[in-house]
Amino acid sequence: MGGLKVRLFLYPRGVIVAKTYEIDSRETFLNFVAKMSQYFTLRDEKKLPFQKINITCKKWRKLKSSKQHRCYWRCIGELKKAFIKNGHDTNEEEVHEFVKKNSGFTRSLMGTMVTLSVSDSSDDATSNELNRLIDFIQRFAAEEFGHNIEVG
Repeated sequence: MGGLKVRLFLYPRGVIVAKTYEIDSRETFLNFVAKMSQYFTLRDEKKLPFQKINITCKKWRKLKSSKQHRCYWRCIGELKKAFIKNGHDTNEEEVHEFVKKNSGFTRSLMGTMVTLSVSDSSDDATSNELNRLIDFIQRFAAEEFGHNIEVG
């Protein structure tokens, strides 16, 4: 079984309580089902009314690490310096948007690679997606400006 992330929303007394379960095996899936069964059994025993729940499941994706995120923004800063050195007045946010737009920031959607719009956030980028953006920055800086950006 591949990885799956389950986000459970409970609505007790109008308050939303969210909990995320990462299901990476048949055993963790069965444990999740058992917990839900226990939850509703306990509510039945206390004669509490049925409680509305919303369960959202999505394929698990390895998100970037904080270290990787900092590395990306260091690279953005270095690329900004290269732009400025070559006569382009810019800031980090503009460089960030430039990178997303010109790198073809893509994601698989139902098996098809789609280019995300510039307004899409890279905050939820996966580790592999962020690595591709960093690679693009290094390649672009070297090819266009002769500027070497070290990662590490």
